Parts: sequence; structure tokens; C-alpha cells
Amino acid sequence: MGKRRWLRFFVIMGISLIVLNPTLLLPDTWREMLKFSSENRIGHDSYEYLGALYPNKMTAWLAGVPWTFYYVFIAVKTTLPVLLFFLVGLPLVVKRRFGDGRFFLFFWAFMWFMPFTLLGGKFTRYFTLAEPIILIVAAVGFFVFSKWATNRLFRENTVATVSFQTILFFALLFVPMLNSLASGPHQGSIHRVGALVQGAEACNGWTFWHTSSNGRLAPIDTLRADVRAQVDKLSA
Repeated sequence: MGKRRWLRFFVIMGISLIVLNPTLLLPDTWREMLKFSSENRIGHDSYEYLGALYPNKMTAWLAGVPWTFYYVFIAVKTTLPVLLFFLVGLPLVVKRRFGDGRFFLFFWAFMWFMPFTLLGGKFTRYFTLAEPIILIVAAVGFFVFSKWATNRLFRENTVATVSFQTILFFALLFVPMLNSLASGPHQGSIHRVGALVQGAEACNGWTFWHTSSNGRLAPIDTLRADVRAQVDKLSA
């Protein structure tokens, strides 16, 4: 891109950030950001990941929730067609020249995945800032695959090519549409709907509050059970 174009790129990004988020200039915004970064506003003290509890603090770094969290999250929460097209598109975006716009994608991915991989605090809602990266790369994979498939199958038949690509596109949308319809009968907060869809009692971090016992993390329900047992003995 050249040094001048890189400089122009960052200047335009900075101006756009201020124009679209003018509250960044308010002192109260910076005070709240400071409180958040100092963990004075984080109420989740632990997180369950792959059957184990981990301290969910940003400053725990690699001793907190494991660095693999968001990568596993991508693998299990992304619909299979989108995930497959993402895997197809990833090497294409890296190796081929799709214009200078791909450098914005690289910068975006680096600025998100680098810190959030290393920080010890993990929240699934933070991933909404990275989800568009997955979808954009998957779109590249879908474009290249559909073009390759239609060239192989229909060659110069324009009508057949357009029809096939349209069917393929709607088939790609069909899977997440089914997932959305599955939660259709349920109503409530995001945590309540999540619990109803999974047939679980709860779907939130409250279930995973923990306490330190003998140098190990244990669910707070264990502490409650011990306290109740002692109260029962005293009242007997």
C-alpha cells in the first residue's frame, strides 16, 4: 500500500471513529472506560469452559479463561455451511489480492483477536465485534466456490448459472433460519430464551459463581450445601 496510503488509511479510520462515536470526547466516557478496565464494573468472577471453572478476570491473562475460548466458540457456534466457506475463504484472502480492502480486514482481526486471546476475561458478547470478520471471509469463500462450481457445471449457460447461484445462496441462508425458528415459540430475556431452547434450568453466568476451597475453585452451590448442612446440625 505504501507509507502514504497506510497513513491516510489510519487517519480516515480515526476521523470516522470520532464522527460516528462523538461520545468518546466526553470526560464521563473515559471515566467509565477506566472503571471497566480496572475491573470495578465486572461482576462475573468465574466462567465455565469445557467442564472446568476459571477466574474470569482480564488481568489474569493466560491464567484466566484459556486462550482457546473464542476459537472453540467459533467452531461450535458458527453454522456448518458458514464455517466451511470460512475455511475455504481464509487462505484465499491471505494469498490472493482482493484489493487493498483486505488489509483493513487483517488490521481488524489483529486488533480484536490479539488482545482478546491473551486477556484472562472472556465474554461471548464481545465476539459480536469479530463475527463480521468470519462472515466476510466466508462470503469470499462462497463467491469463489460458486464461481468455480458454475464454471465447471454450466460453462456459458447464463440462466443456469444464475439459477444455481441463487439456489446455493438461499440454501446457505436456510440453516441459520432454521436455528432462529427453533427459538420462535419461546419468549423472555436472552438468558431465559437460551435456557428454554436448551431445556436447561439456566443459561447465564450466575450458575457459575465460585469460591476458593482448599486452593481449588468450586461452584458456590457447594459452599451453600456445606453451610446448610452445618445449620441443620446446629438446629438438630
